Amino acid sequence: MLARAILCHSAERCAILFSAHHAITDGKTNVRIVEDLIAAASGESLGARFPVLPALGELFGLGEPGPYVEVSAAAKAPASYVRYDLPVPRVERHHFEAGDLKAVLATANEEGTTVHGALLAAFLLAGRQLAERWRTAPVVCRSPIDLRPMLELYGIPGLIIGTHRSVMQPSDNLPFWEFARVLKKDMLPSQTKEVTAKALKAVREVLGREGDPDDVTTIDPERHFKHDLMISNYGDPGVRTSFGGLSLRALYPSVASGFGDTQAISMVTVDGTLYITHASRQPLRSLVKDALAILRDACAVSSMRKGGAKARR
Repeated sequence: MLARAILCHSAERCAILFSAHHAITDGKTNVRIVEDLIAAASGESLGARFPVLPALGELFGLGEPGPYVEVSAAAKAPASYVRYDLPVPRVERHHFEAGDLKAVLATANEEGTTVHGALLAAFLLAGRQLAERWRTAPVVCRSPIDLRPMLELYGIPGLIIGTHRSVMQPSDNLPFWEFARVLKKDMLPSQTKEVTAKALKAVREVLGREGDPDDVTTIDPERHFKHDLMISNYGDPGVRTSFGGLSLRALYPSVASGFGDTQAISMVTVDGTLYITHASRQPLRSLVKDALAILRDACAVSSMRKGGAKARR
């Protein structure tokens, strides 16, 4: 099953749980599907269907994928027991008020970085405070990148994402906003067609090996895709909140990602408020709370510094 929708409702309110496999959609597509579900329930016409895209690699000059050959039957028997050895995932939801997010946006612009750069810095530094290993070994963070602007496919559904790998070394001790600027600059090559094509080719090679889906060591034996943190930030995609007689009150995205100790952070801005989900099998319990506190403090320090500079002039 590649997608599933669950509706829990009462007379005055309801909750929709929509989940889909990355084989067919990405996070922004899921957001649009939820919008369509609410619009349809309110009686709206959804309009014409979107076009079916070719495989993502084809859009980057990699040609069509090769013919499918089943290789798993020749491999060792599936290690289905592995899934039961993993801790049960824990999922938490949080939100960052509109006023706080507005301050981060303004300060990030003044400091020469982006909101995503500031979020990366905040979560990496918060994790360093909470986990000994994050202080003594390199920490890898994966950030999905929306490829629609690069391909001029605005609003088109599908799996249209790449990823970027950010690394925090134990010796990294830059001031917050300088760290955020470095993280932003480091992401720029991954937002080019050349680097994206190389990454997609690597993913094709991994998929072509067809490892055991229950044993990650057979999928990525070199652990190239191992990461400690994933931050999926959908930005502000202009999510609708009014659908005739229905209203969208909150939206919490979530991505299942990584190995047992990966901290998966997903977020989307709706009507100025940042909605955040933290999912992990071994969660750093106060990670989101601490990261948001770091963001608020960094904005306050930047404001005080600039205020002092103006006073001296």
